Amino acid sequence: MNPPVRMKSMVRINSAVTNFLVGFLHQTSRKEIA
Repeated sequence: MNPPVRMKSMVRINSAVTNFLVGFLHQTSRKEIA
C-alpha cells in the first residue's frame, strides 16, 4: 500500500464521519428547539 492512497481513504472516511456527525447534531438541535 502506498501512503497517498491510504491517506486519501482516511480523508474520505473522516469527511463521511464529519458529515454524519453534523447531520446528527442538526437533527438533535432541531428536536430541542421544536
